[in-house]
Parts: sequence; structure tokens; C-alpha cells
Amino acid sequence: MSGQLAKLSQAEGQRLGLPNDFKSWSPFPFAGINQQDARTAIEDGEFYWVENFLLTGRGSYRTLWDKGSALYTASGNTIVYFQWFNIGASSYCALFFSDGTAAQVAYPSGAVTTITSTTGTFYNGGQLPVACQSGSQFLLIGNNLTTNSYWVWDGSVLYSAGSLGPYQIGDLTSGGSGYTSAPTVSFVGGSGSGATGTATISNGSVVSVQLTNPGTGYSPTDQVQIVFTGGGSDNGAQLTAVLASSAVTFAEVISGGSGYTTAPSVAITGGGGSGATATATVSGGVVTGISITAGGSGYTSTPSIGFSGGGGTGASAIAVLSSGAVASVTVVSGGSGFTGTPTLTFSGGGGSGATATATLTSGVITSVSVTAGGAGYSTAPAVVVATTFNNAAAGSNNVMPFGISGTSIETFLSRVWISNPCQVGPASNGGVIQNSAPGSITNFSTSSGGNLFTNSDRFLRAQYVALHQSNGYLYPMGDSSVSVISNVQTTGSSATTTFNYQNTSSQIGVAWRDTVQDYGQAVLFGNANGVQGLYGGAVQRVSKKVNNIFDKVVLPASGGVTPSAAVANIHTIPVYLILLTVTDPFTQSPRTVMLGWDERNFLVASQSVSLTFIGTQEVNSAMTAWGTDGTNLYPLFASPSTAMTKALVTKMFNAERPYIVKQPLAVYLRATDKTSGQTGVAATVTMESAGIAQQVGQPSQLPSTSYPNTVQPNFYAPDYTYPVWGAETSTVPGTALGATISSTSADFVLEDITIAYTDIQAIYS
Repeated sequence: MSGQLAKLSQAEGQRLGLPNDFKSWSPFPFAGINQQDARTAIEDGEFYWVENFLLTGRGSYRTLWDKGSALYTASGNTIVYFQWFNIGASSYCALFFSDGTAAQVAYPSGAVTTITSTTGTFYNGGQLPVACQSGSQFLLIGNNLTTNSYWVWDGSVLYSAGSLGPYQIGDLTSGGSGYTSAPTVSFVGGSGSGATGTATISNGSVVSVQLTNPGTGYSPTDQVQIVFTGGGSDNGAQLTAVLASSAVTFAEVISGGSGYTTAPSVAITGGGGSGATATATVSGGVVTGISITAGGSGYTSTPSIGFSGGGGTGASAIAVLSSGAVASVTVVSGGSGFTGTPTLTFSGGGGSGATATATLTSGVITSVSVTAGGAGYSTAPAVVVATTFNNAAAGSNNVMPFGISGTSIETFLSRVWISNPCQVGPASNGGVIQNSAPGSITNFSTSSGGNLFTNSDRFLRAQYVALHQSNGYLYPMGDSSVSVISNVQTTGSSATTTFNYQNTSSQIGVAWRDTVQDYGQAVLFGNANGVQGLYGGAVQRVSKKVNNIFDKVVLPASGGVTPSAAVANIHTIPVYLILLTVTDPFTQSPRTVMLGWDERNFLVASQSVSLTFIGTQEVNSAMTAWGTDGTNLYPLFASPSTAMTKALVTKMFNAERPYIVKQPLAVYLRATDKTSGQTGVAATVTMESAGIAQQVGQPSQLPSTSYPNTVQPNFYAPDYTYPVWGAETSTVPGTALGATISSTSADFVLEDITIAYTDIQAIYS
């Protein structure tokens, strides 16, 4: 309409009934906020303030919706952090509370599962916890409260240092065969206890194990075997090693003697201990070797070795003692169905060198002879029975790692990366990153390909704030820098992990960890200077148009919220939203809002509750923003509502002629009602003027009766217009005019705004 009116000649306007010198101005077809330039200098289509309107197309400003119904309501605690994740196709939200406990809420049912009821586990009032999805199986949780602040949650069981780790692909060394029902699961070996689990079978084989209790008291070097019994034709064997504090682990033949026709008997005596036994091997009439069948225990000095029988003479040998050796192997259960003698190996325990052989009777292991006790075992190693000799499944279970913690977690190239661990002492370094071995979320051992990286660049001022992967790279984000990790490789028999580390921004970093969000091909994040975009190898500020808003952000140290962010599809348009406390430009009071960006324009978004934290839920490529007020968890922008105020504040136009006083005549609005019941749209239009001088008299064009500055028209599609009258005061006419359009109507699209005015007087000095 405004374009058509502008083309009318004065005579044609008078013929149609318009006042003399009728003029019009419009911000059509609309743009976003400009809080960088003066209100009189912004572009015609820009607005000084846009709240709860989203530009969905040229000339289409649609109202934002309000929060939906709460999925969860806390009782007696405050929600301080949350993270959405999925187990398989099921969507969940992990909620972390002010007392350090946590719960899981299922979507959309709202069913609640306790993650932990132990206070102080995840949070102690300082650093917020952090959580990250791992595949579609696990949620990884971290903090740096202690050196062991790393957890894994699988939707029903919480794993922590000292417990077994969750089942992962590769934990089964054999799925077995012939199972008609799920076998019983036992966990054998290690210093811990209490672990229980259930097996899942498919096509007659065990395919996975779900721990129902991860146990406690396990040590970092423990090797725990999974033994399966029942459900099929064969059972697995359960063998446990027994250590001796000082035992005979080896015997060296000094002289083989002569004339032996059979192996002589071997006697180990003296030395203050007992229980050591051995057998001799004869070849060519001489003793050629001695095998230790039991190491005994309690030896304080080297015992003597004697030979008797066998038809020969002259053989001699010396015993070798070792602390931390395997003295014997106990057969807890011999299994069944063995068609051949399985090889036995020893794993874990911190030592090496132990060997043993099994004895079978009718397909069952009935005894085990230790042929070498090894040395250096601090805990009993696991006795691993080779598979394929019967139909039973077999496997092992990793122990959750010790000494892992951090305030940011990411998964990248099948590894877990965690930064800024808890460190004791004054030399704490916030530039530390640890990564797990390939394919594991529990094994951080350097011998398996785990790695400990310490940054020494000058760019990292204090600490890593966030780790984030995007487009095939991992970005360690510091407080004042952003770097990139690429070309990650693990090679060698004793696995070693290497990668390229390169700085990409030496002066711009992340102030607030939870503002980091993927946005298309970019990664967006916030700091005190605005919203920054990471585009491949470059970081650039994208929030110049809202400089004045960020210049007056109320930081957490001054009582503002700690900023967080989400990405949401609002009316199908992806919008980055950063929650922060701003200084309202109209009231000069602090107010917590969301600043939104759709890659072209900024807007301000609010809901009918005061939010403290927001985050993203992604399901089937659809992104939903969720928020909490500390008590409730709400989906945001979920329902049309009259509880929210929607507002547009135009520029102050015609500043290029500051000596001409203008009198507003009317405001024309056009809108489309989007409510399902066509309930109508109500709006308040307030005219504003600037540059009024006291010498401006009362123009004769003004009517003699005072009229209100605002009206509240009800208007419907396709086209209704309503006038705004100017009062007979010096505050209504002005050298620059603007308008504020506000509404609480539930859902509509504003399609045109036109301000009609007339020039009434020039200002003379």
C-alpha cells in the first residue's frame, strides 16, 4: 500500500480524500534488529527492536510461540544443567540438580529414572557438569570435582571409577552357539565384587551383555572375565589365579645327570615355605627341564631341589623365587563340552610371565598346573580360557578408568576427548586434553592408544572451555583462542596416538561453554564481545548489528545468568538462540532474554517464564529448544499464546531533513490471523517523535481537539487499516518519527506497516 500511495500525485491524493501534503514511510519488506547504528541512521527496513517476531519471508513477520507444558517438574532441587541424548531410538533428557544428584526423563512419556541419588556426585555449587552423547548407546558425563569425575550412563546403570565398565562391541571374544535361552552371566577375577548382568541372544549366540550392577572395588589393572553358564549345550569355565607373596616360580637345571630311564621325582624342601611342587622332563638319559606345578608360598630363602628314582643319578637344579607370582589356579567351574585342551593365558594383574596348562576329564577342566609363576603381579591376573573348544560364549569386561575428569567432553573418531581435568597443587594446567584408545569409552591407557596432551602455546590464556567436533575436525576452544585437531592416527604394536594440532584463532575464544552449538556448516558460540562463528579455519563475529546489546550484557559476576544456547527450528527456520541477561534499552533494567539469529537477522525472543538454561533436542533432523526456569523443563516456542508481548520498534525516519517538523496522521497495518479459530489480532501502536524544539508553535493543521496517541485495532486478513491521531502537544510532531507496534495476540503474520504524516513547519534559528 505504501508504495502505491507514494506514487500518487498531490491532486490525485486530494481527489481520494487525503490531506494536503500527505506523505508516507514504511519499513516494508522488513529486516532485523540494528542496535549498532543510531536509531535515526539504521536502514529503512531495519528495526531498533524486534521481540518475538521472526522474519519468515519478505514482508512476513510472524509471531513467536510460547513454551509448552512442562515435561518435568523438580521438587526440592534446582535444575542447573541438562543434556538431551538418545539410547537407540528413544529420546531422553539428563537433568542435573543443585545438590549434585541427577535424573533421566523420557520423551515424550515423562517417565523418570534416577541416575544417582548420592548428593555431591556431579556438582558442588561451582563448575557445572558436562555431558555428551556417545553413539546411540551411552551418555558420557564429566566434571573436575575430583580426579575421578568421569561417568558413563547407559539409560539404566551409572558406571564410575571402581566399577566395571559398560558392555561394548568387542567385549565378547566368542558369542558361542546353540543357545536356546539366555545364559547366566558371571563376572570372574579382579579385586571388586557385586557385578551382575544379563545376556541377550540372537540366532543361538550371545550378542550383548547388559550390566544390572557394575559392582564396586575394582582396581585399574583388573581383568574381569565374563563367564556364561546354562542356556545351551556347554558352560564356560571359571578359573581364578592365586598369588603367592614369595613362591617358587622357576627351576633351572644345573646338571642333567645320567642314566635316567624315566623322569625322576622332584622334591622342593627348605627355605621356610611349603607347597611348591614340580615335575622333571628326561631326554637321552638326562634331566632336561623342570616344570613348576605349584609355586607354594611363604619362602624366605631359596629352597633345595632334590631328585629321586628314575634309574639315574647326578641331576641337580636351583629354585628361583619371585614375589607376586602365580602360585596356583583354582578351578571354580570346569565348564563342559571341551573337545580339546584349551590354551590358558594370564591377563592383567600388573605382572607377566605366568603360564599354565589345563587337564581335561570327559570334556571338563578338572585341574590346572602352573608351569611358570611369572613375577610382578600386584593383583591376581585373569585366567583366560581360549574359545572355540566348546560352544560356550566367552568375553571380558573393562574396568572404568581412574584419574579421568574434565569440564568438556566430545567424541571424535571413535575416541573420547576430555579437557581441563582436576589437578592437585598450584601448578594446575587448564590446557590438558586426554583421549581414550580407539573404539573405547573406558580405556585411556597410553599403551592402548590413549593420550595425554598438554598445550604449550601462548594463545591459551587460562584453560580449554569447550571441545567440539565439526566437519571432520576437533576444535579445542580456549578462553581466548580456538585450535583444530586433525589427522588422528594410532599405530604400532604398543599403540601410540598422534595428531596434528594447529591454532586457527589466537585472540577469539569461548567465554561460556554451553553457548557452543552446531549451526549448519558453522559452529556458533558466545563471549562478551558477541556471537562468534567458526567457519572451517576462520572465526568471525556475526553479531555486529547487536553491538549495543552485548555492550550492556549483565555478566554472571554481576547477577546475570550464565549464558547458554540452543538451536531450534521455529516455523521451520533454524535459529541460533543464546540466553543472556541484557539491559533493556527502554527500562534500563536487567532482563533475561534469548537473542536469536537466523544467519541474516537478529531478534529478541522471550517466553512467559524467566529461563535460566536452554539446550537443544534433535530428533530426525528436527531441532527443538528446551529451557528451564530452575524448576520445570519446558519445550520452547511450542504453543501460540497471549501471555507473551510481541513488539517491533521502527527507525526514527526522515532524519535527513532534521529542520522539518512532521505531523503523524495515521498508521496502516496489514496482518494475517494464523490462529486456528480466527480469533483476531489486537495491536497497540504508539507514535514517537524526536528533535522537537520549544519554539515550534502549534501548527494550524492540527485539529483543535486532543486525540490519544495509541489505538488498539482488531484487524483480520486480508487488509484493514486504522488511524493513529496526533495530540495538540509539542511532543507529538517532530523532525523524526517512529512507531512501536506491540501485541499479545496469539499467532499472526504482520505484512505491512505504513506511517502517514505531513510536513507542517520548518525550524528557523
